[in-house]
Amino acid sequence: MQKNLLNSITETIRSKGKPRFLMALLDIGIIAVGLRLLRDPIFCGGKFDYCTDLSGYNVPLGIVVIMYGAYALTADMLPNHKESLLLCPKCESTFRHSQTPDGKCPSCKVDVEPLEGFYKRHPEKKGEKQKL
Repeated sequence: MQKNLLNSITETIRSKGKPRFLMALLDIGIIAVGLRLLRDPIFCGGKFDYCTDLSGYNVPLGIVVIMYGAYALTADMLPNHKESLLLCPKCESTFRHSQTPDGKCPSCKVDVEPLEGFYKRHPEKKGEKQKL
């Protein structure tokens, strides 16, 4: 339950495009909760004045929470590499960088270009597919 809650919180923050430092702050907070579990397995207090004793589970649970926080912190700090697509100007086929190691279209042997901004660079190609 707690892991699903943490995943939903982090996914919500990621989907809204929050800055990386806010995600890092959340991940550091998760690590702090794991450390607190290791140090003090009894949680008391709160609005409803309750106590929860996790003495039997504090070490494995604390380690799992710390590992999750460390993983999330590492994943949030790494840059997101979305592989950009390439387009052949002759046949207008799209390729990934891994499909064209030499930078040429496999069928036309023409240099491929990045898909992003292609039709701004080649406005004459924009309506060709629609006319056919």
